[in-house]
Amino acid sequence: MLQVLLVLAGLCLQEPTKPPVPRGDEEDVIPGFPDGEIARLPDRIDWNWEKAVTAKTPMRLRIDLAGLWRFAPVLEKEAPVSRNEMGWMKMPELWTSPGSVILDARSRGADGLWKNRPLDKFPFAWVERDLVIRNEDTIQWLGHRNFLVLRGPWADAEVFVSQRFKKEPPPDESKDAKSVHVHVEQVTGVEREGGRWFEISEQLAYPAPNQISLRLRAPLEADASDVTESDREDKSASPYVGIEMLPNGPRVDAIRLRRDPARGEIEATIDLLRPVGYMVLPGPPIKTIPMILKLRLDDADRDVVVRKLDEEIGPIKDNTRRVVLRIPWSEEGQPPPAKSRLRLRMESTAGGIFDEMHPIEFVPAKLDAVE
Repeated sequence: MLQVLLVLAGLCLQEPTKPPVPRGDEEDVIPGFPDGEIARLPDRIDWNWEKAVTAKTPMRLRIDLAGLWRFAPVLEKEAPVSRNEMGWMKMPELWTSPGSVILDARSRGADGLWKNRPLDKFPFAWVERDLVIRNEDTIQWLGHRNFLVLRGPWADAEVFVSQRFKKEPPPDESKDAKSVHVHVEQVTGVEREGGRWFEISEQLAYPAPNQISLRLRAPLEADASDVTESDREDKSASPYVGIEMLPNGPRVDAIRLRRDPARGEIEATIDLLRPVGYMVLPGPPIKTIPMILKLRLDDADRDVVVRKLDEEIGPIKDNTRRVVLRIPWSEEGQPPPAKSRLRLRMESTAGGIFDEMHPIEFVPAKLDAVE
């Protein structure tokens, strides 16, 4: 019951959500956006998001969206694309990379060609996949802040989320009148944790099947004169595409670790976030409820607990807060493990979990030292 109240409170009191109906046919058209009906998936392709969960806590989910996506390379950015001609590409590869998996519309090997042209001659490409949320899973998705995460060469993609609404034509219109309304929104991302995060919480609130579509540009040439060093570093990161489902209420927004060899400790700098207007029903305002941070440090190789720390930090009075905690990095009188695992949970001192992060694995010896 408490979880349902938390979800309802977060939904009602955060930023207004979009209406559950499309705006109409007058909305802007995205030039080049894939058009046409969506065909049934081939048997070899399974887009069940539940099977793609790679990390889970009571408050968070991480979903890896690697796999075959619909694919169409184009010579010009706004060239029209028809879905019935789209093939398949294994994400998150690049269509210009040797060994990339490209299939034609019949799900057969394309032999590195697309309509008799070498794939590396196409400067742009569309990739997309469906994300179907069942009715019984709606509360779970609405109870989180949902982000599409792109890293490596995908990080500068244009991201669109669309929905297809069935509609009945008016009695005085021809039977051939369009029976599906397509609502498309472009989503802007922010740089975070070595990639780009695109919040798609509102787009996924529509009561219709969703498509995630990316318009990609071929990677910049490494020796191009206008390519900066930071561009090269961003595009050299391992390609990744996935979804992060974070708590809707107060949460750990970021954590940075450093080592203190002189004291044999790990220093954790923790950024906390309390969304505007979030509250618990029934109960006092969330900014008045004292919080506690629970840290647990494990030896990742031996899977044993090294240290525990429970730290009362008081209420999160402002929308953001930074807390610095220290925890001994080893068992009494022992050197630090070769590899450590940190678990972090935020609770109320009166009981109740507000956030629990995915475990963080790291090598103590490779952390930056405390200055």
